[in-house]
Amino acid sequence: LLGKAANAGQTTSYQGVEVLSQSSVDGTVTMTSHVWHRGGGLTVTQTSNDTGRSAPQTAVSYDPNNRSPEGVFGLTRTLVALLHKHYVAAYLGTGSALGRPAVVVAVYRFDGSLAARYWLDKQTLVPLRRELFDTSDRLVSKEQFVRVRFGRLTREPGTAATARAGAVPSWATARSPYRLVATLAGMGLRVPGTLPGGLPLQAAQST
Repeated sequence: LLGKAANAGQTTSYQGVEVLSQSSVDGTVTMTSHVWHRGGGLTVTQTSNDTGRSAPQTAVSYDPNNRSPEGVFGLTRTLVALLHKHYVAAYLGTGSALGRPAVVVAVYRFDGSLAARYWLDKQTLVPLRRELFDTSDRLVSKEQFVRVRFGRLTREPGTAATARAGAVPSWATARSPYRLVATLAGMGLRVPGTLPGGLPLQAAQST
């Protein structure tokens, strides 16, 4: 199911509004993103935080070669392969998200603790909601659609046309992800040296 969801998130056209709530040492941070995705590659997001102190940030991703497609809530084919190696996934049955019928999949660590839950749209299998938990079963991140539309897109953001015209910088895959991260850290950029849950860094790109 997660593998099919990763494929659906790439091939299905959709647009909607996502809300991410994430716990931090300073409390809970909430971000709202307007997302536009054309099946096959182009994704445009405009994100703003809950403080309203900064202008919304627009990001454009374009993957013409389908080598590193983005996934809804980060659910990509690469992530599914890593989950298969480091976690145990279980089908929990049916439920609902955003008023739409959904199938629910849980991801457990090998010690039996809950790591994540996904709600997949029953019709398209595109993820509608994701929850992440720490090793103490504490909810640390919740990301969900609060509005979504699948299929034919009603409008196209101005940045999308620019992306199709080839104005989006190309991403270069690092031969040594560790070396790239170390170089960035040496430049004074705050880049995490390790990934949550002890996962190894598999790939890195720069532009």
